[in-house]
Amino acid sequence: MKLIIQLAIRNLLRQKRRNLLLSIIIAFAMAVLIMASSLGRGMTDIIVNKYLANYTGHIMIENQERSENVKSVIRDKALFKEMIATNTSGILSIREKIVCFSRAIGNKKSASVFINGTEISHDFLATISLGEGKLEDFTSTNFENPVLLNKKYAKKLNLRLHDTFKVRLTTINNQSQTARFLVAGILKNSDNIFMDDAVYIKDGDLKRLLDYREQETDRLLITLVNPDNTEKVFENLYKAFQPDLVYYKGMAMSGKKSSDSVFMVFRTNKEAIAALSNYFSLTEDTCKRIVKTNQVLLSKTLSDKLGLSAGSAFQTAFRARFGERSFTNIYRLCGTIPLGENIPGNLILINENDYYHSIMENLPEKVKGGFVPFSKDLESSETFVKEWELFPKCRNEGDIEKAMDDISIHNVKGTFVKITTMFSEGSEMYQYSILTNYITFFGVLILFFITQIGVVNTLRMSVRERTREIGTIRAIGMQKGNVSQLFILETLFLTLFASLGGIVLAYIAMGILSSFNFDVTNGAQALFIVDRHIHFVASIPMLFIYTGILLVIGFISAYFPAKKASKQTVSGALRHYE
Repeated sequence: MKLIIQLAIRNLLRQKRRNLLLSIIIAFAMAVLIMASSLGRGMTDIIVNKYLANYTGHIMIENQERSENVKSVIRDKALFKEMIATNTSGILSIREKIVCFSRAIGNKKSASVFINGTEISHDFLATISLGEGKLEDFTSTNFENPVLLNKKYAKKLNLRLHDTFKVRLTTINNQSQTARFLVAGILKNSDNIFMDDAVYIKDGDLKRLLDYREQETDRLLITLVNPDNTEKVFENLYKAFQPDLVYYKGMAMSGKKSSDSVFMVFRTNKEAIAALSNYFSLTEDTCKRIVKTNQVLLSKTLSDKLGLSAGSAFQTAFRARFGERSFTNIYRLCGTIPLGENIPGNLILINENDYYHSIMENLPEKVKGGFVPFSKDLESSETFVKEWELFPKCRNEGDIEKAMDDISIHNVKGTFVKITTMFSEGSEMYQYSILTNYITFFGVLILFFITQIGVVNTLRMSVRERTREIGTIRAIGMQKGNVSQLFILETLFLTLFASLGGIVLAYIAMGILSSFNFDVTNGAQALFIVDRHIHFVASIPMLFIYTGILLVIGFISAYFPAKKASKQTVSGALRHYE
């Protein structure tokens, strides 16, 4: 075999012109294949890691409250962060994200605006390119609501550096207000099409303007060390965010009498009222009244302690989970709950409408150590309100939109925790990148196969021209199998060396192309640009795969001509003339 290898290498060096031409063709095809693949992977990297991971995180958690209005607010962000950290490994960061859409009024011009609350971090500073102004002005506390905006958007609003403009905002409490922003910096035209219409403001300033409290936030973005684990982490979090029932502690007061109490919230649909009626033997009149405003049920022990009878008014109070604030409400006794197993003597049941209207947003203190007042059958039914409902699992934007429509159409009230991945929130964009990669890859592969036709034809001509040589080496004792091996090895060596040359050529070409500046600010071209340079992402494993593909194609290309050459008789080959 050693002799065959030496002969194969000698023959490659002997036929320099033809082999050089073949090498150039194969190397060019390999270079184009690598560059096209790297460009496609670069686009995917931009979409996944520069857009989706920045705007949605690898995983995003939102909390929507639906009662009189729809609010996007996580009331206890520390609790959510703890649940995430406890049930997730490989976390790079957990970021708060606050955004809103509004209307900006500039100098005699106005436009819709996307306001992005931003943490001042190294990652954020690395994504922006300041054209005018100083970052110190943006981070300073000496200015009222300093912001950064894109050059194109500043022109749209007719704004210059240090100009002020007004923005109409709707707070999470559904109150309208007008805020004044100062242009602290104007960004250069961005190569990221998703940043063009964004106005960047410090997240603390935006929280204040939208009436978020210290312990509250809009949404949480989870960035993982390894994005490939996104789906696995999503499933773990979905299991971990199973809610408890709503139960909180407070006080009940009537005159000079008072008692510590435990509150629970029941649903007002027909099924829930029927379950309560059956369990507590409520009268028909009581069932009709408990769904009305400020009508509650008390345990018999508590009503006797406070000296209450049907229709009596009394006061309740509870302390908020955060701060030193207390809140009071006036209720009327609608009926009493008879004593029974697992029924605490200080229990108060209020309906969900009262809870959503005046209690939910103030987040009462929970009963420590958990609380299960009734049988598991009643608890597991849909009789009582839970801390939240888990938003259905959604795999794409269409599923998310459909689930949102279903909740809106049926006017479902309550709190909904929505856990989504970057692949579901940005499914259309992600699928677009994957489709582009496939189209690019197969397009280049087809081009390569067309090129390979010329290679096969050249190999066949080479075998034909070397017919007398084949007869000579057969005459001195070389076997048929060795002849076949000789031609196949020549082709494999040629393909391998040419592929390596193609890899070097591809990296040189990508380096040259990446050195040029491209002032692209919008359109599909921006999906290939980072910091005004073409973004290539090469993959070492893919280099081995492509080289393997070319070697397989080279083997197939050489096999049949080599097989044909080995079958020639010695006498026939020696008599051959071109």
